[in-house]
Amino acid sequence: MEKNCPQYSVLMCVYAREHAAHFREALMSIANQTLPTDDLVLLCDGPLTKELDQVIDEMQDYIGKSLHVYRESVNRGAGIAHRLAFEKCQHEFIAVADSDDISKPDRCAKELAVFKAHPELSMVGCFVEEFDEDPSQINAVRKVPETTEEIIQFSHRRNPINHPTVMFKKSDVKAAGGYQDFYLLEDYFLWVRMLQMGMKAYNIQEALVYMRAGSGMYKRRGGSKYAQSQRKLFKYMYDTHYISFQDYIYSCVVRTLSGFIPDSMRRGLFMRFNRSDVAIKQVRHRLRDQVEDFILDALNVIIMTLSFAIFWLKYYSHNVARSYAGLWDLSIIIFFMIVYAFCYRLYKSVQVSEHLIRESLFNGLLSNILAIFGAIIVMFVWRAHMFSLVPLLLLLINDTVLCFVFAVIENNTFIRLHRPRKATVILNQNEFNMQLLSTKLKAIYAKVDIIHVDDCLSNIREVLADSDDLYLSDLPEEKRTIIVNYALSQDLDTFVLPQVGDAIMSASHPSHIFHLPIFKIERFNPSIFYLFFKRFFDIVLSLMALIILSPIMIIIAIAIKAEDHGDVFFKQTRLTKNGQEFMILKFRSMTMQAESDGVARLSTGKNDQRVTKVGKIIRPLRLDELPQLINIFKGDMSIVGPRPERPEIANAYVAKVPEFDLRLQAKAGLTGYAQVYGQYNTCPHDKLLMDLSYIATPNLLEDFRLCLATIKVIFVPESTDGIEEGQVNALQEGEIHENTSRSA
Repeated sequence: MEKNCPQYSVLMCVYAREHAAHFREALMSIANQTLPTDDLVLLCDGPLTKELDQVIDEMQDYIGKSLHVYRESVNRGAGIAHRLAFEKCQHEFIAVADSDDISKPDRCAKELAVFKAHPELSMVGCFVEEFDEDPSQINAVRKVPETTEEIIQFSHRRNPINHPTVMFKKSDVKAAGGYQDFYLLEDYFLWVRMLQMGMKAYNIQEALVYMRAGSGMYKRRGGSKYAQSQRKLFKYMYDTHYISFQDYIYSCVVRTLSGFIPDSMRRGLFMRFNRSDVAIKQVRHRLRDQVEDFILDALNVIIMTLSFAIFWLKYYSHNVARSYAGLWDLSIIIFFMIVYAFCYRLYKSVQVSEHLIRESLFNGLLSNILAIFGAIIVMFVWRAHMFSLVPLLLLLINDTVLCFVFAVIENNTFIRLHRPRKATVILNQNEFNMQLLSTKLKAIYAKVDIIHVDDCLSNIREVLADSDDLYLSDLPEEKRTIIVNYALSQDLDTFVLPQVGDAIMSASHPSHIFHLPIFKIERFNPSIFYLFFKRFFDIVLSLMALIILSPIMIIIAIAIKAEDHGDVFFKQTRLTKNGQEFMILKFRSMTMQAESDGVARLSTGKNDQRVTKVGKIIRPLRLDELPQLINIFKGDMSIVGPRPERPEIANAYVAKVPEFDLRLQAKAGLTGYAQVYGQYNTCPHDKLLMDLSYIATPNLLEDFRLCLATIKVIFVPESTDGIEEGQVNALQEGEIHENTSRSA
């Protein structure tokens, strides 16, 4: 014992269900304190297992006479066991230690130092770091308040001192009545009594104990017996005027509900609300954001459904036979609500613009149109004769106004309720991605930090300390793995801009060979059932679309012919599956001399002088693409698939991005990932990644989702932005450098 440092005892209880290895670690952590104790009191609460007794014998040899072992013939329970061990302790200062937790080497020294600096204190605790099996993998930190005043306030609803960390004065504990039998709450009960007597407490704002918090700890916190014990404690606190009636009711309700929910859910709630490190802060914010988003979405669906219900009951319900009216009314309203809710959630997931009001307006309006259209189909089938569409048009106008009002309210609510968020972007040496990310992210984050990967790795904890979201771009695999591992340990949402190898691996099939994990990578090879139904829907949907849209196509054809008397259709060679060439059909939107110099070039957008007057109307709305329905019906293309490129432009892309040909594993499509999430001028490398993402997981439901998402993209002007003046394709200088280095 160092000079001028008071002696202290350590109190530990163990019982038969303790794990021998955990018990050994706990004892070793006490034996190896920088200020060792000469009085380690170990009380065996009932007969122990052979393994536990063997650990005691080993530690008796290691620690020597400082270890004092006392045994009870029967298990007395934690409260009585701690009281008996407390009475055996020789010194005024007593440190409590659990038989499965690990004290850091300087724990007792730091707690004694606090007592020395503040002799008026009766008890000193600290934070605990929770783990499952490996103390180097921390799940959470249970933080507790610092000063006596804060501890008292905190104790009104929760235990203010972590029991396995506490060091207290024996005389003060004895004055408060010592440990008493109180099922799993003997420590909380003791702290309350000491605080009621005016004793002072302090929590060191540092974690000095590793607490083993596996599923067993949360299981013990459940059941009717534990819930009853908690209600009994809060009843005592209320009866002695320590807490208010509001605190009493709140605690009883919460503790009772917590006692009867499943163990896994209870652990999740403890992690979300009772643990306060950086990772748990992220969980709290994420949960809060989810609740707020759910409330706003629910209000939106309810308002739109009520609007539809009012119009339906006013204009259509009376035309239905009375014997079916009630069932019919309820069915059609529920049908509208389901379709609207599905589409609204789908369109919210397709974020193609940073303009929140416009995004919200599109989401609501398109969802209304599709839900109303679905209702019209149901009414045709049900009634089998014509009916007035005027009320539905009035409903659409009414819903447009409601959608705009809700978009404004939702935007203002988002800004007011959501805290300013910070994004950290980790880059290697990619100026192209740095400019792109910083421009886009600054529209949705209050602060964006762009850090070089080496600067991040040199001080990763400080760099990511206050980040809400993390973006990684073009990082070497080793460095990326280190950052991702740290981000996962901190529960930090991480967004990785993938490389081509990542996209290819996403299509692999996990397997095992000779007990070794292995990933099988093969060329795009979907099931025959997927190919059959995909082709079936291509034929049916393209034929239906050609019939329904034929009036619009005829009008466009007449307008094109009337403007310059040139060709109506524009035919061009494109590439599809396995590099096969086909002649794509489009409505001509440029002059007949658009490429008279023989150079294949993309459009430069709104200012492109080659675009005709009709083209300026049909290009932004993608109406020039409608003749491709004929290509789909013939089998040249599919409704969903990689974007078909011209051979000349594809060759230019392959020269800079050799992997670009990997897109040709699947049949080209009218829409797809690149068409929905990319833009006309999206660089080929990013188009490749999007198309590979689609090829990796062929799925008919995903095809359906992309078809619906395409409807929204049509109304987003950014999606048709052209390339820069002087360019002939979408390759950018930074992107060329980037992909050349990747290829090397």
